Amino acid sequence: MMYRLGLLLICCFSFSLFCVYSQKRILCETSNLWETGKYNTVRITISFPSSSGFARFIQDMPEGIEIVPDEVPAGDFSYNGRQINVVLLTVPEKRNFTFSYLANPDKAMNGTFSLGGKLILITGGKHRQVYFMDTLNVTVRGAAGDAKEKQVTKHDARVQASESSYTDKVKPAPQTEQQVEFRIQLAVSSKLMTPEQLNNKLGLKAGEPVKTVRDGNVYKYQAGSYASYADASAALKRYVASGIKDAFIVAWTGGKQVPLDDNLRKRQP
Repeated sequence: MMYRLGLLLICCFSFSLFCVYSQKRILCETSNLWETGKYNTVRITISFPSSSGFARFIQDMPEGIEIVPDEVPAGDFSYNGRQINVVLLTVPEKRNFTFSYLANPDKAMNGTFSLGGKLILITGGKHRQVYFMDTLNVTVRGAAGDAKEKQVTKHDARVQASESSYTDKVKPAPQTEQQVEFRIQLAVSSKLMTPEQLNNKLGLKAGEPVKTVRDGNVYKYQAGSYASYADASAALKRYVASGIKDAFIVAWTGGKQVPLDDNLRKRQP
């Protein structure tokens, strides 16, 4: 009897997991044909199962595609040259969130790639759910430079950030109008964390220099100051290996955090 009951519980639990993760929560709208030299619109709509929790949407891109945020009504939008990250500290009350961006493939690109994505939802501080977007096949067609480029005003989807530091050990790289500083974003929070709280949350070494950046009602925690994307990438691997799986690279220039596109990633110090 107990054996049958155990099997029943296992089956029910497995079925409930299947139901949760098989629900279609992410809708991606875009053309299945992208022309090089043109900005192609991608619109993402997310339906949340509840109006609570912390959410992060991740979408990988093939190398050589410029990404420009279009309409991002909330959250933190970033792109590191290969991956789009949109972070929402709080799920909208209406449980629906729509944003869009523009994708401009390099004129040398030609072929087909799979466009996927996933939503990571954390509720109750611990419960983690992952939802996967249905994969779309997108064909990039080279235009040999003949495509007429859409005039796009590039803008940052963020509120202008101001920053403070827990320690003066981190000194930003000297900046000129052309220089870019790369950092590693380790975490975000809706309430300011003390150095001790941050160290306990991320497992950082005591005294490890971390900058606190206030962006509207959000606090971002960023480490390092790198003049090249390659150096920042090496540092990112170390943080990810240490257990901070959601860390990613951000860029600063002119005292402001800016979207990290392919042009910045390729820039040499």
